[in-house]
Amino acid sequence: MRSEQSAELRKAIGLLKSLTRMSLVEFAAPAFVQLSAYEQPAQMATLFADTDAALPAGSFPTTAAPVSLAQANAGLDPLAEIKAKIEGMLAALKAAENAEKGPANFCSDELSKNRDKKLQKSDDVDRAKAEMRSAQLGQQEFANTESGATLGRNALSAEKARVEQDAATEKDRIAEEKKDHDLAIQVLDKAVSLVNEEFASAFLQSNAKTTSKEADAGKVVTLLNKVRDLISQQNGAAETYLTELDTRIKGQVTKLDEAVRARDQEISEAKAGAAEQQDAAAQAKESKQTAQSELASIITYLENLGQQC
Repeated sequence: MRSEQSAELRKAIGLLKSLTRMSLVEFAAPAFVQLSAYEQPAQMATLFADTDAALPAGSFPTTAAPVSLAQANAGLDPLAEIKAKIEGMLAALKAAENAEKGPANFCSDELSKNRDKKLQKSDDVDRAKAEMRSAQLGQQEFANTESGATLGRNALSAEKARVEQDAATEKDRIAEEKKDHDLAIQVLDKAVSLVNEEFASAFLQSNAKTTSKEADAGKVVTLLNKVRDLISQQNGAAETYLTELDTRIKGQVTKLDEAVRARDQEISEAKAGAAEQQDAAAQAKESKQTAQSELASIITYLENLGQQC
């Protein structure tokens, strides 16, 4: 009957542990009369009175002071008090059951089992510490990646601004030169028109005989027209240059924009990775604290058990 009761109590305490996701402090099994410290009903104190009375005198000490689980978990678990009472009932059942088998077997089995649990929890603590350090290092690496990508993005943005500014300056310079060239063409056209008008009548009166002055005037017109043609060619070359400049600048800006987007993606991934590592570090820290609490419970139980055994 005690075995069946213990099994059902273990199920109940297991469900309570899963609800609160925390460990309970294990302690030496007190006699049921000690459960009055946990405010148990009167009938629970006499549940195994006949068993306690049947035990040989001095065969199994029960005078060790009980450890208050409610106090050990105060402020951490709203169900700590009720779970402490159930743990006390379970421990008392276990003590009574093993007392019938013999205190030597109980002590040796409990000591061996809890030493193994102590080693396992120590490994859990070390593993959680390692996971927390690893997550923190990963978080720092992502932070460094984000910082480097941000610097690279800023440099690319500055380069894009410089390229666009240089292109705008060059276009302004070409536009000012074109204004000068257009004005020069107008002047030359006017000059040719005036020379032709001035010497047209002289050409008609000469009757095919050109004087030296008229010949010089013809050379002037030819030279002015040649200069005008050269300036027009320069304007055409400037237009071609501006078209090529615009194409080249657009290509540079497109590549720079692609590089900036790549850096933005890198920054976004680094931020996401850093957040993920931060969560992992927090989970590892929580696991470490839980394992440390469980380890402390096992150590306390072993100390109390050692006093009784």
